[in-house]
Amino acid sequence: TDITIFDCTKIGENPVVLTVTDNCFLSSTCKATVKVEDNISPEITCPSGSPFTYSTDLNCTYYTVVGTGFDATATDACGIVSLVYACPTASVSSGTSLAGIQLPVGNHTIIWTAEDVNGNKSTGQIEVTVQKRSLVLTYTGDDNEQYSDQASLIALLKDEANAPVSGKTIRFTIGTQSVTGITGGDGIATATLNLEQSPVPAYTVMTEFEGDDTSMPATDEDPFDITQEIALIDYIGT
Repeated sequence: TDITIFDCTKIGENPVVLTVTDNCFLSSTCKATVKVEDNISPEITCPSGSPFTYSTDLNCTYYTVVGTGFDATATDACGIVSLVYACPTASVSSGTSLAGIQLPVGNHTIIWTAEDVNGNKSTGQIEVTVQKRSLVLTYTGDDNEQYSDQASLIALLKDEANAPVSGKTIRFTIGTQSVTGITGGDGIATATLNLEQSPVPAYTVMTEFEGDDTSMPATDEDPFDITQEIALIDYIGT
């Protein structure tokens, strides 16, 4: 033929001239049409490691995708015309990159679709679970105090990245008495409690954060001893 290579540039019908030559160098020709089709789908590669699990951003109800870690890649001999994702639960339900996209708490299915220049498509998907941020609560206050005296109750709340967490309500409970405090910028909550319970039983101080829309619950429990009150009597008689 007058055309010997049929590649992606020859998609469709190609008129060719066929020539046959014998041993005496006599030749004959005829015309023909060679139809070239691309029926091969693109090769799509999704990030390895799915399913993924991430925690919410600090004090947020969602996780913000960092960089292109959730983005797929695709190749095709004839070329890629589009590579897009679809995720109805994301802050932007479709696009060409997930970088900076917010995923709320819950499970997410992200489907990538690659299309080549000739309309062939391939799909791939990844699964992402976003969970509330885990916290660590540590009690650092008094571990004993006399009956009828005031106990100083202190706790430190940090997140999984060891950063202090502010604005959270912490409940301190000793026996049947409880009191609350709110964490400041340093992650520390403080409260005082006037002890009005018998010093006989063994007590603990239970420190609790109940959890909220952004963070998981956290607790700590430590021994606490209510001792007998030391009373002094001054004789003023004669």
